[in-house]
Amino acid sequence: LTLGDGTRLSLEGDAVVTLTACAPTRLTLERGELYCQVPRGATQGPVAFAVNTPELRAEVTGTEFGVGRSAGRTTVVVDAGRVVCTNDAGRTELSAGFGVRVRKGQAPHSRQPAGPLHR
Repeated sequence: LTLGDGTRLSLEGDAVVTLTACAPTRLTLERGELYCQVPRGATQGPVAFAVNTPELRAEVTGTEFGVGRSAGRTTVVVDAGRVVCTNDAGRTELSAGFGVRVRKGQAPHSRQPAGPLHR
């Protein structure tokens, strides 16, 4: 799926995603896996694109990353650029090659070398 700003989205399996805002783009991932390619030209302001799950919010201004959600856990994997992951318990910034796994109420602070999401 390609959005009007050039952002490319790939959904895997039984992914459920809702577009909650258009400018800037906001998505909510309920389950499954979503891979995003957000071009730098798509940015409007400091944060142009965000994916929300019940466990965290992943914000970017131009990058390639994946978000997966299952069994009450969200995983974010960064392939290029940077992604800021936040929730009420904390914040972390991930660079290419790193990722994080977070359960509800847990701070997204443990950055780890990332393996790919199943895509």
